[in-house]
Amino acid sequence: MLQHVQCGAAPDEPGQLAASYKWESMALLVSFMVVFGRQFLQKDSSKSIEIIGATLLGVLYVPFLLNFITRLAFAWTGTQNAFRMSETGRLLILYLLIVVKMTDVGAFFVGSLLGKHKLIPRISPGKTWEGLAGGIIVAVVASCSFCYIVEGKFGLIGMSMTHAVVLGIILAIAGVLGDLFESMIKRSAKMKDSGAVIPGMGGVLDVIDSLLFGAPVLYGYVTLFLA
Repeated sequence: MLQHVQCGAAPDEPGQLAASYKWESMALLVSFMVVFGRQFLQKDSSKSIEIIGATLLGVLYVPFLLNFITRLAFAWTGTQNAFRMSETGRLLILYLLIVVKMTDVGAFFVGSLLGKHKLIPRISPGKTWEGLAGGIIVAVVASCSFCYIVEGKFGLIGMSMTHAVVLGIILAIAGVLGDLFESMIKRSAKMKDSGAVIPGMGGVLDVIDSLLFGAPVLYGYVTLFLA
């Protein structure tokens, strides 16, 4: 079993990635100040909490979570150029896409064929426990297959088959939670889809909802246990 290789440049290395991502904290701070400050200009402040909450959700949900995909792409260069995507970044992004989307495929087919017990019908009537189990199994197979094909070598990072199994499970669960969260938002907004950009699939958010939760989970796992 391959032992993990120490990354040449940790994602929080002073002067490199810390400096590269310092704008993130400033952007969040400015967003909060703008949202709060705008409420002082409103004549009717009876719905300030609802407006602030909805606006900040828009800031944190897609932009903040989506930023973890860029972290996965650029945090493992091992060079002084923090904006150059290395082999590690490319493999991690590809791994994330394959595992999370294979979860969707497995959940859909298993749920369609064997699904009888609803997962959370008030949020997503079509999802079943059988589909969830099928998605997790397919995700683990995809994760282990990817790990085997690259021989556990994700550029500067190594992944054992044990980690591949664990990541397959937690990425599958994270992806399903991301899908459920988006379904909850759509139901609250009384929308069937989050748009009509992609024919047959709805809006862009319908496609990336599972990745929005999967990306920070993968980044956190790699940072804590593999890098």
